[in-house]
Amino acid sequence: MQFTLGAGKSLAVILALAAASIVSGCTPPSLKYPTRSVSPQVFRDRVTTLAYSPLFTTKDAQTDQFVNAVGGQLGRRLQSIGVTLLRPEPWNECWLPAVEEAGGLYNARTGEFDEQKEARVRWKCEQDLGQRLRIDGFLEVDIIAVSAPLSQDVVRWHGVEEDTRSFGDRFWSGSTYSGNLPALSLLVRIQDKDGHGLFDNAGGLEVVGKIEDGQVEKKSGLLHNHETIARAVQVALRPLLSEEND
Repeated sequence: MQFTLGAGKSLAVILALAAASIVSGCTPPSLKYPTRSVSPQVFRDRVTTLAYSPLFTTKDAQTDQFVNAVGGQLGRRLQSIGVTLLRPEPWNECWLPAVEEAGGLYNARTGEFDEQKEARVRWKCEQDLGQRLRIDGFLEVDIIAVSAPLSQDVVRWHGVEEDTRSFGDRFWSGSTYSGNLPALSLLVRIQDKDGHGLFDNAGGLEVVGKIEDGQVEKKSGLLHNHETIARAVQVALRPLLSEEND
């Protein structure tokens, strides 16, 4: 199992939830995310242009920076196989008014996120953009949280690895740590205009915590590193980009 963090939330909320998993000592269940994809050749034959449904539609500098970084990396990677990814504006122009018309995406009585309402709004925008734009499908991103295996200070999950301690700390302590740490991954989904799945895969983003003096401490600056974002996108799209799969 895993749980998604992005739907209907801002980047600030995502970071708060990630930090809470460290402070509480709880970690989400582990998951080896299964890749689901048509063959790269079938994908290239069927897809030339995709609408981009960004992870966040809230408007603030921090969120915009992350959305643009992810979208830019996705666009460049897909362009290498002849696929154009539209900017997020067409999606947002439909999504924001539709969410407002629906009275928001949270249950007014319980305050919980309403997945059925979100699905209805998403379907409405997919129908609208599918009719108005010359697109072959939609690319959607999300963030998922997993409990990633830690072995001798190194965390490995969703195609990436991250050392949780500095060499100096490990040298002077004379010991290493193993177990599990909460980590974030970027999930990329692509479907055609009729809602049929074409691609679904995850790439590791960042470990949420680091080990200091034998204790797990929350990291600062999560989701700000363009190199880790680029790495996550590359890993997530690898099954489509790899010539070995042709």
